[in-house]
Amino acid sequence: MAIVCASQHKVKTYTKLAMSMRDGIFTTVAVALSGVALAGLLGTDAYSQAAGAEARGLKALSMQVEMRCDACPQGKADRWAVAPEGGKR
Repeated sequence: MAIVCASQHKVKTYTKLAMSMRDGIFTTVAVALSGVALAGLLGTDAYSQAAGAEARGLKALSMQVEMRCDACPQGKADRWAVAPEGGKR
């Protein structure tokens, strides 16, 4: 009886080891594939267009905040956002 239990314990231990190795391989492959997918997304025109639109939106928001701060007393330097120098007003 003790011999059977010992052999079953070895089989369970081996099975856990094999499963953890399989999980590690699966995780590595999944991370690699997601990295390739991300690189593919960043290389598309759709991503660059979206990033450009976001930058234009941020600039427009900054300009709106600055326009609203024009009502503030002169000399106040605590504005939330300032248009970049040379930017359109």
